[in-house]
Amino acid sequence: MPETSWWTQTTDDARREFLSLYVDLASERLEALERLRRGGSLFFQFDLRMLVRSEERGMQLGFDKLNYEAQLSDWSGMLQQLGYLDCLLVSVELPIGVPEALRNAVEQLRAAHQDLIAGRYDACIGRCRIAMDALEAVVEYGTVVADVRQAFATKNDREAMPKRARADLVRLAVRHYTHLAHHVGNSGAPELFSRQDALFILSAVAGTVWDAAAELRRRA
Repeated sequence: MPETSWWTQTTDDARREFLSLYVDLASERLEALERLRRGGSLFFQFDLRMLVRSEERGMQLGFDKLNYEAQLSDWSGMLQQLGYLDCLLVSVELPIGVPEALRNAVEQLRAAHQDLIAGRYDACIGRCRIAMDALEAVVEYGTVVADVRQAFATKNDREAMPKRARADLVRLAVRHYTHLAHHVGNSGAPELFSRQDALFILSAVAGTVWDAAAELRRRA
């Protein structure tokens, strides 16, 4: 939509006139554009229709097309200005006072977030796996792996699992899923991940960071 109704006339001296155009980008439209973009640029085309009046030809219809490429850097900056990233990834929150021991895991998670914005979904999952490995090295979950697997194997034990054991089970599942990011399939080709895969795993890994921070404080 144009900023305002526009009228101009020709003169003997060349000049430029500027008109602002507004695009209503509600959250669902931004979501659709992100799916369409797939990590690349966006190309906008504006169809201009106007009335042109001249003394020689009278009133005539005028048409023109304006093309604009929103490159990745421009588009990412606009999403941040709109606050859309916070809205889109509202569930991906990190604790403000995260323990220093988890710094490497948090840095990998933030880098994975940037990969998600840029459409590098495979890289996003790969960084999430590194973040999970960093958590494993710091919190030393290895001693509970066998107990969690054994409890999940039978129905009665599975239903009786406490919250701590269930959180460990989720963490093991996320780590198992992200394992695909660093290996190839039976055909020798690497696994491909979608934007939805990256969103899902990024949110899950953020949750494990919260859990790891709470576990470290509990032990302290």
